[in-house]
Amino acid sequence: MKEKKKNNLLVLFKVLRKRVKLSTLLMLIVTFSSSTFAWFIYATKVDSGITAHVKAWNVLFEVGDDEIEENMHFDVSDLYPGMMTYTDSVSVKNKGETHAELSYEIVSYTIFGVKYEVGNSGILTSNDLKQSLLNDYPFKTAITLSSNIISPNSTESFSLVVSWPYDSGDDEKDTLWGTKAYDYHELHPDLPSISIELKVVATQKNN
Repeated sequence: MKEKKKNNLLVLFKVLRKRVKLSTLLMLIVTFSSSTFAWFIYATKVDSGITAHVKAWNVLFEVGDDEIEENMHFDVSDLYPGMMTYTDSVSVKNKGETHAELSYEIVSYTIFGVKYEVGNSGILTSNDLKQSLLNDYPFKTAITLSSNIISPNSTESFSLVVSWPYDSGDDEKDTLWGTKAYDYHELHPDLPSISIELKVVATQKNN
């Protein structure tokens, strides 16, 4: 029964991709897959163990004489072809009396249970991971900063954008990763599709 359901879903992606409006296809996917897929649920985690929805969470940096580092974890629940582009942001406020320079590195990311991290075999860098998220998959994951300089008592933000068009222009990748997405959610319905760990650094900037 699961194999039949899987095959039918793949046929739906391939055959109807260019014939059905996006809104109609999304409705068919939700109906067809029953409770297998859900809309995006975003959560963030910091090392203190606090978990909250992105929109409700503000990261506060008290920038003084020392460099401050914080690790952020973003968990994305479900991915599937044809999903709506999702954009959300996390704010960072400088409560100090001097300007702060803000930067980030991608420490690791995990997609469908496979982890990629900086320093693995001495090869991968943070930029490698960033470029991989942008270019190696039919779904795109981008993280941007509104500004790398934060004035005293002001706020800047990180933006997280994830999208997976139902016709990415690469049939082979769409089929491969669509199958991986389905199989992963069948085996691990309670685990996130993507987990991204960032190291965020705020440094006092001398005027």
